[in-house]
Amino acid sequence: MLQPRSLLAASFAEWWDNFYQTHFSTSGDYENLGISDGGIMSLESIVIGIAVGFFIASCMAIFNRRVLGDFVRQVLSSECHSPESAKTLEELGYHKNAFIRGSLKGGVSLRRVIKCVEEEAFYAEVAKKRAEFEAEHANSQGKAPKFREPKFEVPLLSRHYYIPEELKYIADVKFEKKGTNWIVLVLAFVLFAAIAVGFLLAVPELLQMLDNMIGMFDWRSDVLT
Repeated sequence: MLQPRSLLAASFAEWWDNFYQTHFSTSGDYENLGISDGGIMSLESIVIGIAVGFFIASCMAIFNRRVLGDFVRQVLSSECHSPESAKTLEELGYHKNAFIRGSLKGGVSLRRVIKCVEEEAFYAEVAKKRAEFEAEHANSQGKAPKFREPKFEVPLLSRHYYIPEELKYIADVKFEKKGTNWIVLVLAFVLFAAIAVGFLLAVPELLQMLDNMIGMFDWRSDVLT
């Protein structure tokens, strides 16, 4: 027996299939154009993919500039431009922000401009030990043990962050706040979605009209000859 969630999912899938076939399906008889239903479906997929890609890219841009950007601007305004002036997340007022904590731990965009004092010192020491290890085993002819890379384990809230002087301009431009807000995102997506839906609705009529025109010219050509 199907669970309520399974029944709901099946009902939604059936409703969507009927809705799509009624309003967006471009299947038809386009024998004069030589277009198959598979080709039309590919066109639909491209249009839908562009719409979804636009929405995802817009969300990422807003997130980078409004969420991550707020943190970057806080670091800049706090004048954290060197290891000596670096501050912790608590000192910067972001120790409770899960998005910032996650981006600092595993993100890429934020870490390109934000530097961690403890992490830099740790990896500088690791590089020194690796060089000493390789020098010591340079003549071992492949019999030396492999250098064991230690793991950076300083707690996130104990780390100090800063933006180097040479990265201030890049950080300011990359995470600029101007011209980015959620209202603009929603309006842009609604406009783009409306254009995409209108295109999908117009495709069957346009294809059928073009197919009929080609068929009419072919019929006249047969009559004249």
